[in-house]
Amino acid sequence: MTMKYFFYSIFFALLFSGYTSVFAQHAGETDGYHLVWQDLFDESTINTAVWNVDNATKSPELEQYLPANVSVGIEPESGEHCLIITAKKENYGNQVCTSGKVKTQGKMSFQHGKIEARIKLPKTGNGLWPAFWMMGDDFAQVGWPKCGEIDILEMGSSSGIKSGTQDRYFNGALHWGQSGDQGNGQSKTWSYSLQDTFHLYTLIWDANAINMYVDLDAYPNSAPYATWSIPASTSTSAVGYYFHKPFYVIINLAIGGDFTGITGNNNIDKITAFQEALDGEPKMYVNYVKIYQLGTSDEVYNGPLLTSMRVPVSESLKISQDLTGNIQVNAAEIPKSIALFSITGQKISEVYKTNSVYASSLPAGCYIANIKTNTGESKSCKFIKK
Repeated sequence: MTMKYFFYSIFFALLFSGYTSVFAQHAGETDGYHLVWQDLFDESTINTAVWNVDNATKSPELEQYLPANVSVGIEPESGEHCLIITAKKENYGNQVCTSGKVKTQGKMSFQHGKIEARIKLPKTGNGLWPAFWMMGDDFAQVGWPKCGEIDILEMGSSSGIKSGTQDRYFNGALHWGQSGDQGNGQSKTWSYSLQDTFHLYTLIWDANAINMYVDLDAYPNSAPYATWSIPASTSTSAVGYYFHKPFYVIINLAIGGDFTGITGNNNIDKITAFQEALDGEPKMYVNYVKIYQLGTSDEVYNGPLLTSMRVPVSESLKISQDLTGNIQVNAAEIPKSIALFSITGQKISEVYKTNSVYASSLPAGCYIANIKTNTGESKSCKFIKK
């Protein structure tokens, strides 16, 4: 090995050891896919321009969906900004517990592309049913199952409960049909727990197939856990008839129901998740939802344009630049971390325990600096790289 090659090897080893996590968080922009929409849940409230928050029941599930059970805040172990859906054991009307559900119906939908959500699931405790899924945008006109349904993640099924593997047993599913459900699910027992920390759930959907993945950021070469061939068809008996149109996004935490095998209010005590949660209120955390597309003619996106990040004003936070173009954060203490984003919300880099960021190589333009303090606060501001 030559000395020059040795130094290059050390350089790239250090480079990638420091930035692997940054690249992993944005693994969606691969193979020609580009970000077209995202929600980082970094505001003080949920973005109602995109999300509807349900206030409804669905028999034979046990919960009442309430807006009060949906919030935006910090996941305490990681410090990540998240959508938070909380399940509570409490009476509401004829229901014996409450939970939350959000959907983009009538506000954002897409056809073909890649969607991913980074989710920390609660311990399902013999009865919780967390889900990340989509419905055809024509649901209001044609009903279910004619609209089509794509379940990217469902967990907590009775099969997982019976086998004692509910922290690893999950499924993806498609549902479709004219007079009845012709769909099917594909279940999987994963090799490690999916109820321990955040995991990435990805759907890749094009004119030929639907594929679903777990943790593509950590394992980019992994095979799909569920896959369907969906060639376009004019026959209403063919699967491909139902899955080439825009779909909207849904995230919810159901309690009981046929999927779990636990129905009826008198069976509420069979659901052990309430006892297993530290505060008696199991929570589903969603760090982000992102949609990517290739820009091909078969793709459709309906919704807010990804033009800029929403940036909260911070009077105590100032950004300055030195003569080389590096940025300096002038704050009361050295921050926990500083992350740089493009104006469209794409993460560029992140540094820790320093108040300066190497930015000399960035093109001139407008950027976002997101600073996390040692007390868990997050502050952001725009700056112009000259």
